[in-house]
Amino acid sequence: MMGVFNVTIPELIGKPPSPKWYPVLDREGKSGKKMLGEILAAFHLIPASQVAAEPPMPVEPSMRSATLDFGIVGLRKLTPYALQSIQNPFIEVQCGRAPAVRTKPSKKPSGFNPNFLETLEIPVQLPVDPLFCPQVDVKVFDNRVIYKPLIGATTIGIDKLLPWLKPPEIEALPPASEISVPPVPAEDLPPSSSVVSSSTSSSYQ
Repeated sequence: MMGVFNVTIPELIGKPPSPKWYPVLDREGKSGKKMLGEILAAFHLIPASQVAAEPPMPVEPSMRSATLDFGIVGLRKLTPYALQSIQNPFIEVQCGRAPAVRTKPSKKPSGFNPNFLETLEIPVQLPVDPLFCPQVDVKVFDNRVIYKPLIGATTIGIDKLLPWLKPPEIEALPPASEISVPPVPAEDLPPSSSVVSSSTSSSYQ
């Protein structure tokens, strides 16, 4: 078992609630309160006599077609991995179920300070409601002769970039850390610090 989360009975009574993020806690930790991540869920307590009259709530959000544009500039201060200097890194970007896209490997001007100067595009289906919005996963690999190790990773929240949201709706959104799964813990990554310099935008149909 990796972790648990709790829901109180009063939360289940009444009208069907909207989904919300619940913290997933590590019960094996010393304090019992180490947060492993978050789960988006909704629960509703229905009397047995009313089950047939109250069908389950739909869980699929309304979606819209969109395109994510990423201006990838470069990486800085990459530290050695597996006792070797970074040789020829590249960046992989993925959002939700859309296929991942990659930059070309670059070692200019150097492997630990490479420039890419590329624009990547990802056609995606994004939810109309930002509560369901996925994050963008960014991974850095080193293109070595025998294998391509993962040397760093981060996530980018894009809920506030949804182009159909109006300014008041964007201002009302909570910080990304309150509605999204935290990035990969540092202890779970190889000892390499990476900084992605990039810009992100979105368009839609």
